Amino acid sequence: MVRDFKRENSSILNQTIEAAYKSCIPLFVTIETTLGCNYKCVHCYNFDRSKPMPASLKGEPLSKEEFLTTIDQVCKAGALYISFTGGEALLYPHLYDLISRVQENKSMSRLKTNGHLLTPEVCKKLVASGCRALDISVYGADEKTYTDFAGDVGSFASVLSGIRNAIAEDMEVQLNLILHSGNCLDIGNMIKMAESLGVPYQFSDEITSRYDGTEDSQELGITKEQYDLLLNGPYKELFWHDNSEEAFQCSCARNVVGIGLDGEVFPCIGAPIKSGNLRDSSFEEIWNNSLEFKKIRNLSQSDFKECVKCEVRHYCNRSSGSAFVNTENYTGCDPMALKVAKIRKEHSDKF
Repeated sequence: MVRDFKRENSSILNQTIEAAYKSCIPLFVTIETTLGCNYKCVHCYNFDRSKPMPASLKGEPLSKEEFLTTIDQVCKAGALYISFTGGEALLYPHLYDLISRVQENKSMSRLKTNGHLLTPEVCKKLVASGCRALDISVYGADEKTYTDFAGDVGSFASVLSGIRNAIAEDMEVQLNLILHSGNCLDIGNMIKMAESLGVPYQFSDEITSRYDGTEDSQELGITKEQYDLLLNGPYKELFWHDNSEEAFQCSCARNVVGIGLDGEVFPCIGAPIKSGNLRDSSFEEIWNNSLEFKKIRNLSQSDFKECVKCEVRHYCNRSSGSAFVNTENYTGCDPMALKVAKIRKEHSDKF
């Protein structure tokens, strides 16, 4: 008998994720190490990168020792996967020390990066520290798209080089294709690029308001006319969503959690609801006793009042984090998700 270890491992992981969700174990932790970035992406959810960082976001960052203590605490609480993000996480000067601490705790680290700084030397240091997994955000399939989106600092050639450098070190690479009105119709070339590199990919078309309160980033959202073309095109399955089970809740505060660079703890890095600060309480105390976390964990279907009666709910893939960022209402309707759900319903006869 030939055993399919890949399928078995996948099944075990899915069972672990489900058990962590039910038992509220923080299996997936995302730690923000810096807001600094070498890109000036126009969609950035942190703040408007064309301007100086707002004073309201300039909190006192955790020290290296505080970050290390945080890693110890989340691992003790059950964290198996710890992702480091930014800004651009590779700009954080003590990143390799944090990665090593994750490995010392017998957990696994991932790095979210734009890939620009992945030189051969950096990739070797990441592997030596214990990080073998990368989530690389990709904004297009040519130099012009990168320049338009990330500013003159963006470089498609550098990203391609970075991806290849990571592959050469046998790192696990996944491309996150960031889609917006300026590149969505070029998704075919982005997918062909991923396939030519031999790496898996996923995509996101969520463009939210920024944490600094500015909303013009949403002007980059894919238009109805573009969605119509995509839902009629060769990659239409990627843009379809069946929510016949009426799932409105995320994994926020159940098996995922986010930690800001200043020690603020969030239900998810994409749901910036302040739920406690590590300078005031231990992670265990916040995870178990936060009023915000308890409120989210006790939500029922009826708490999503607008969603349960929405005529396009079966086509909607709302994110509670995006809903909160866009409307300040965690259980409310996200206008962006509603727009896309209505478009999907118009095309439902094709699926």
